[in-house]
Amino acid sequence: MEQNNYPFTGEQLVQKLDDSQEFMDRVTAGFAERNERIFYRKPPVNTNGQMEYADLVDNTLASYLEKMPKNVVQKMPTFEVDAHTRNKAEDLVYEYIATKILLRSGSSRGYGLLQKQWIELRNAATFGACAVYLPFENDHGEYTVGEVPIYWGDLYPEAWSTNLNSANYIQFRTLKTEDDIKKLIAGNDEEVGGTWNKVGLQEVLDYGTGQSTGKDNVNIKAAMEGLPDHMYELFVFTNEEWVITWHYASATILRVIPNLSGRSRVVALYSDYDGSSIMGRSLVDMAYGAQQSLTSLLRNFVYTSDYNTDPAKTVKGISLNEDTFNLTKGNTMFLNDEDGKVDLLPIDTQTIQNFPNLYSLLKTVLLTSLPASSDSSISSGVGDPTYSKTQAGVNDQTQKADIENNYYRKNYEQYFEMALENKINIYLAEVKAIADKNNAVPMVTLDEEYANLVREAAPGEGFINDKNQVRLDLSEMKGVNITVNFESTRDMAKEEDLKRLNTFMTGFFEAAKSDPNMAKVMRSVMPLLMREMTKSSNLESSAKIAETMEQALMQVAQEEEQAKQMAQQEAQ
Repeated sequence: MEQNNYPFTGEQLVQKLDDSQEFMDRVTAGFAERNERIFYRKPPVNTNGQMEYADLVDNTLASYLEKMPKNVVQKMPTFEVDAHTRNKAEDLVYEYIATKILLRSGSSRGYGLLQKQWIELRNAATFGACAVYLPFENDHGEYTVGEVPIYWGDLYPEAWSTNLNSANYIQFRTLKTEDDIKKLIAGNDEEVGGTWNKVGLQEVLDYGTGQSTGKDNVNIKAAMEGLPDHMYELFVFTNEEWVITWHYASATILRVIPNLSGRSRVVALYSDYDGSSIMGRSLVDMAYGAQQSLTSLLRNFVYTSDYNTDPAKTVKGISLNEDTFNLTKGNTMFLNDEDGKVDLLPIDTQTIQNFPNLYSLLKTVLLTSLPASSDSSISSGVGDPTYSKTQAGVNDQTQKADIENNYYRKNYEQYFEMALENKINIYLAEVKAIADKNNAVPMVTLDEEYANLVREAAPGEGFINDKNQVRLDLSEMKGVNITVNFESTRDMAKEEDLKRLNTFMTGFFEAAKSDPNMAKVMRSVMPLLMREMTKSSNLESSAKIAETMEQALMQVAQEEEQAKQMAQQEAQ
């Protein structure tokens, strides 16, 4: 096992983890009872496993947390690559690595990269921040850098640090099955680097499942999924120099990987970094009180509605045992009276009668406490006064919601820049090390698209061979920078541009009907308008249509010019 110059012992890692866990217990106080319940829509149940009315949960905030990431990130961002060289061809090679190797839509781990972005943004919105691990992997014979979101309950950053992206080190827990451990002993591991301590792995198996950190606090994720009673816990320590996997109960170091790039292997997406808490500020923090009020009103309404289907009754003529009687649904009160009479006791208060209006009011209070919220289910006649009743006001609110969405979109894109920069520099450093170890030259094989672009950028320089292979000369590389194009994650921007263009064209056509001169202008700009309209078209023939129209208009213009010349000749 490679541990040369390694500065920590297993016991020191245990102490660091204990300090981090004490720190995170304070930082994440209430996450399990508050954020988790909303996130998973998991109301508590009684001892019989049945949900009572008092445990009914309104899902307005949970639904918002689910939908917001998909509204903000609708596709992977586009970006530019700068390797600080004078050769554009090199930038294209690094762009190919980022686009075709590191950001492939598929994944050997079962779900796509875009879905991971939604998970990360959703977790950040719910818990304040989401940390992500970037392992260097061998994915079915091709080297790449993975992306693994870390659950908040498994995250143990440096104690008392205030920012996950500037912490001196971060640790996190991984859960393994027995077969997972056996695969590691056999040498079957997607992550590349270091050598597994097989004796230590066997010791982990001998310790058995459910070896926790010794704390009494319950890991909600583990509790919900029946873990870790049947899982093995391994911890990963990461900083700018090392990536170490180890076992807590035995204080055994299982693998040491030098972090050759010097880039952080754990990066974090913040929903809203407040400069105080290492987890930032979540959307649950902003709207939890309003959500509880909404839930309370819903519970009251449902219980009362159900009670009124079989209300309590008073029956005069028979005595009542006051010591044992309680007013509940279906209950009957017997009163000692000589006149026989039965009365129902329904609950029919003003609050219940006004439930729809009150529910809408509380819902608007909740939604207006969140960014980028615009809910068409709120009636214009009820709700918060900040909700406009005019179409112009509604449009203005939509624009404000879009501005707030842009805040989260830009926040995400800055995180994407940081994560992708780390990925590509990790990839290059690791590939170079593998080539050096084998006395080989680091090479990358481009596809036809990028090979042609590279040949155009570096013609006749021997930069790329006839097999579309490029030598990675990393000797003078100072690091690759990534610049994301703002709003590139947003398909709706194109749709809105098309709507504006359509409105313009409609007015243009109307003007052309009444003014022959405008009709001539319309003919001149039609090819440009068609090109603009077909940029975002999904029709296979859209480009051909625009080209044919342009050619036809040119032909018409030529025919008119010829007719004009002939008329002039005849006039002479």
